[in-house]
Amino acid sequence: VLTILLLTILSFYLSRIVITPLRALVADSQRIAQGDLTLEIDTRRQDEVGKVMQAMQQMVEKLRHIIGEVLIAAD
Repeated sequence: VLTILLLTILSFYLSRIVITPLRALVADSQRIAQGDLTLEIDTRRQDEVGKVMQAMQQMVEKLRHIIGEVLIAAD
């Protein structure tokens, strides 16, 4: 019984700490892939998942900048 309780607590912990943010990253990645560069990715986390989120936000900002430069050059 104790083992089942510990496994339940561990699975809840992993879900909250890892799986939920990864699902958000997948959703954000899909939006970026569809061309939506208006999103702001939550970058408050300081763990490995947070580092990926920060890199994704930097990528979005760089893509915005590049597109802006292309639009200016096209005029």
